[in-house]
Amino acid sequence: MTDRLSQLLHDEADRLDVPPVAADVALGRGRGMRRRRRTFTALAAAAVVVLLGTGGVVVTEALRDDGTTRLSDAAAYEQHGVWMADGALHIGNSSVEIDAKINAVYYTAAGVVVRTGPTGDHTSPGAGYLSLVRPDGSVSRLSPRLDDVEPGTSPDSPLIAFARPAGSGFEAVVWDVDTNRKVAAVPFDGAFTWGGWAAPPVSLSGAHVFASLDHHTLAINWRTGAIEPLAGSPGSRWEEIAADSWADEESGRVVVRTLDGEPLLTVTETGDWGEALLSPDGRYVIVQPELELPGDGPPASLHEIATGDSRQLADTEGPWGWTPDGHALTLSGNEVLSCTAITQDCTTIAEVDDPSSVRMADAYYGS
Repeated sequence: MTDRLSQLLHDEADRLDVPPVAADVALGRGRGMRRRRRTFTALAAAAVVVLLGTGGVVVTEALRDDGTTRLSDAAAYEQHGVWMADGALHIGNSSVEIDAKINAVYYTAAGVVVRTGPTGDHTSPGAGYLSLVRPDGSVSRLSPRLDDVEPGTSPDSPLIAFARPAGSGFEAVVWDVDTNRKVAAVPFDGAFTWGGWAAPPVSLSGAHVFASLDHHTLAINWRTGAIEPLAGSPGSRWEEIAADSWADEESGRVVVRTLDGEPLLTVTETGDWGEALLSPDGRYVIVQPELELPGDGPPASLHEIATGDSRQLADTEGPWGWTPDGHALTLSGNEVLSCTAITQDCTTIAEVDDPSSVRMADAYYGS
């Protein structure tokens, strides 16, 4: 769960031929960057995709029916989400083989955006490709090329947002992945020295793109062009934002707030800092006390924001992923489970040949 603990080494992903669990300790950038984002990372996915070098999708097939009532493709995507195993990306009822290294996947209302090709400072023609994989398994290439920037999406929107250098500052670009068209580009200024990307990393919620600068996080209304700081944001970190709320990581506690600053839930921690992970739909938050070493310190806790219900997470429950509608994805033996987060009522959605190949969407595979 704990993330953003050391300098993100983009080039490391391209040099590694080993399975990802030991490798992606290199994902974070220190306290100011403690953001896992809702993605598979290149290091988490490197061992479970076919590397043929063209960046495309080669085959789509339906998962085998086990005799139970089959959900529609849209409902299966919402409830079962996206995960990887046995060399394929599984989305709802469908399985898709990708013939390139997957660097990340991003939930949207239209399906998942899959990012392939080299990232970081690479300038090769294969860098930063995006494709949309819809819940029915169909695939289409998207026009934007992200290269050395980190985007934001939301499972209730067909949009992907990213920042890029423009003039003496930056611009926030909003792209509709369903129609493959740009819907907005809003210029903004501000110092960005803490991260190391070509432009600030962003989050997306409703009509706002949130750009993480040195001294604050900007809330950029992509519909009107209005720009103002996110109230209370300290800057120099990639804020955890989802579904019109954000997790304010303070000394000794985590406070989940509305975008206007109203507190929704406060979780007190025994340590100096707690790291927060919001579910994509904003219903839950996982709080992990900062650890000096893996397994050292109190366990992570899961909280339902609206009710305040909570429970501790056992070590055997992680890494944990999420589905677009707030179900938790986990692995038990060879079975992939979709569970209600608090009550742990689980449904088996698939059986896999190689459990070590499983990577859950929205899970963090690191220290």
